[in-house]
Amino acid sequence: LSLGCIIGFGCFVLPGDFLGTAGPLGATLGVLLGGAAMLIIARSYGVMVRAFPVAGAEFAYAYHACGRYHAYVCGWFLALGYLSIVPLNATALAMLGKFVAPQLFARGYLYTVAGFEVFAGEILLAGAAIVVVGVFQIRGATGVGNLQVALTALLVGGVLVIGLGTPLSGAASVANLQPAFAPDRSALSGVLAMLAIAPWLYVGFDTLPQAAEEFDFSPRQGLKLMVLSIGAGAIMYAVVILATASVMPWRELVADEPVWATGTSVRVSLGPIGLACLALAVTMAVFTGINGFFMASSRLLFGMG
Repeated sequence: LSLGCIIGFGCFVLPGDFLGTAGPLGATLGVLLGGAAMLIIARSYGVMVRAFPVAGAEFAYAYHACGRYHAYVCGWFLALGYLSIVPLNATALAMLGKFVAPQLFARGYLYTVAGFEVFAGEILLAGAAIVVVGVFQIRGATGVGNLQVALTALLVGGVLVIGLGTPLSGAASVANLQPAFAPDRSALSGVLAMLAIAPWLYVGFDTLPQAAEEFDFSPRQGLKLMVLSIGAGAIMYAVVILATASVMPWRELVADEPVWATGTSVRVSLGPIGLACLALAVTMAVFTGINGFFMASSRLLFGMG
């Protein structure tokens, strides 16, 4: 649940932006330092999970510590955050569909937002994903849990293929990672720029406390699981960033402004099979995010009720 929510579409869609912000080494350091910062917050969650192993997590903590008014504000803002991530993840499917099969999904132009064209085919694809996961949610927690395990296993497998296949393909080179930091800013400012957005990359480990009432293990294990998921997430982010930057000179890649930088690199290094594995990983990341945040939202609203 926790790792599947941490690794969303951003892990595969945003490396091109990360490289432009901080360069390969700067982006990697920023992501790793962000993960280390999240461990401090996870420690606090670990204490609270042991004290209040109930559905609602932050809402329950705020209620016991500060009363109903603080809990009301905390709970509804958290619900808004969780529920907004569900369609946000689904939009990544639209991006994937446009990249893999533009003739199928880039149909029925609707409007343009912030320079991005939106098509009816993309909306239907994203909407269908939300509906499918919603059906699983209605059927019960057991099916949701089993689905999350299967999807996350495929997600991790996809990242392993990219992480191991890219350096073994012969297309990757350490020379392509130069310069290690973005040349238009200092190394420190690049790392700090990544560190500033890193907390959003790890949103999702806090879904685990939401399910504390359903744990079939001691709540004391909650902290260990959150730490492991944050650590695994940090490694997966770093692997995808470095794989994206190593196939061709990363400055040329960023300057070309490809629709999908990671997809472009994997297509060059691993060909259609590698691109299919990447597409599978992105799809699993999207569905684990939708599935996990759907479940966390339901537990939160149940706790508030």
